[in-house]
Order: sequence, then C-alpha cells, then structure tokens
Amino acid sequence: MFVNLAEYVKQLKSFNNELEKRVKDEINKQQNQEHMMIHQSRQAAMGEMLESIAHQWRQPLNIIGIATANLETEYDLGLINEKKFHEKMDVISLNLNYMSDTIDDFRDFLNPKKDMSIFEAEKSIEDVLTILSAQLQNYNIEYSLQCNDELLLYGVENEFKQVMLILLNNSKDAIKLQQKIEQSKKGKILISINRENNQGIIKLCDNGGGIASEIIDSIFEPYFSTKLNANGTGIGLYIAKNIIESRMNGKISVINKDSGCCFIISVPLSIGN
Repeated sequence: MFVNLAEYVKQLKSFNNELEKRVKDEINKQQNQEHMMIHQSRQAAMGEMLESIAHQWRQPLNIIGIATANLETEYDLGLINEKKFHEKMDVISLNLNYMSDTIDDFRDFLNPKKDMSIFEAEKSIEDVLTILSAQLQNYNIEYSLQCNDELLLYGVENEFKQVMLILLNNSKDAIKLQQKIEQSKKGKILISINRENNQGIIKLCDNGGGIASEIIDSIFEPYFSTKLNANGTGIGLYIAKNIIESRMNGKISVINKDSGCCFIISVPLSIGN
C-alpha cells in the first residue's frame, strides 16, 4: 500500500511539473503574441502617421505655392508694396513652420509621455484658420468663428489643431465637390464655440452637401474614404477621433444638417474654467 502511495505521489508530482511547464510555455506564447501584436499595431500606426503627413502637407504646400505665385505676379506688374510683401512672407513663414512642427507632432503622437497643457480653444482654431485662409479664399469659401464662451481645454494643443485642420480640410473638399455641380456656389464654413453642462462644445458646419446616410456611420473608420482620387487616404477622420476620444477624453460625432454636415466635438473643460 505504501509503495502504491509513493508511486502515486511521484506520478502526481510529475504531472504537476508537466502542467506547470505547459502553463509557463502557454503564458510565454501568449506574451510573445501580444508583443507581436503591439509591434504590428505600432508599425501600422507609424504607416498611418506617414500617410497623414503627406495628406496634411498638401495644404500648406498649396498655400505656399499660391502665395509665391501671387507675389511674383504682383512684382512683375509693379503692384506689390512693402506691406503686401511682408503679409505674403508671413503666410509662407507660418506654413513652413507648421510643416516643420508637423514632423515633431506626428513623431511624438504614439508616445504617451507628451506635454499636456491648458490652452484656449479659440486661439488654437484661429491659428489653423490663419494657415488655411489663403486656400479657402482661393476656392471661394467664406468662414467664420463664433466664440460664445471662452473655453480652456486640457491636452496637447498641436493635436487639437491637427483635428481642426482635418475637419476643415474635409469640409473644403466636400464644398469643392459641390462647386463642380454648382459652379457659382459659395462655400460656407461656420465654427462655433460654446459651453454646455461642464463640457466644451465645438461645432464645425459646412454647406458641402452632407454625407450619404449609408456611409455616415463609417466615416471615422480607418482607411474609409469617399474620395476617388489620391487625396483621400481614409485616415484623417480616424486620427481626429483617436485624438479627441483617446487623448482628450472627449467625443466626436457628425450629423447632416441643412445643405451640409456638422462635426460636433465635446471635450471636458479644464479646471481653469
């Protein structure tokens, strides 16, 4: 009996050792798979960042091109004065600085240890509108910013600016598409800033024809694009959603309204409010 018991204990110990080894092997396997998934996810995100840089650089490059072309034409015609010259140079310098900053902004995007600060929503939006003003005017698009409440937000300011640039670019492209149908159509973009129930509400509305009901729920998905040309990478709105919801603990949504659509951003107010 004692022999049988000893043999049983020996077998049980051997079984436990084997089970423990299998559990460790499975844990290591799972950890390796997780590390591989994280690596693949990071690689995919880096690819998205590079595509987004190319997507966003088209705007300042176009603005710089327009500004320099106008500068050369006005110089040849003798229409340029010192004030106009400095205004054009300021636009060019601002866009070049933006392009330089974009590299750092996107390089740091995946790094969770980013400098968070309190910033004014109105000033950030004004900075983006300044960058886009020449291009919007060139496409016969008028814009306005209504600040009904002062909003102090907490987050990475350049990321918030990137969101506004993406949304403005989306509205611009939608309006340009409508202008191909109605050549005399004047584009309109209205941005409003309000405070509701301890939330900062930023709305961007346009008259770009709206979004088809069958795809409106999909526009924030990665690589989803309604554009049939090379300008549509399909990641702009996905990045905007990621920044607002993951980085700023807010919400972003879109609705069709009147002759266009409205993007609605809701973000928590900073303590300073």
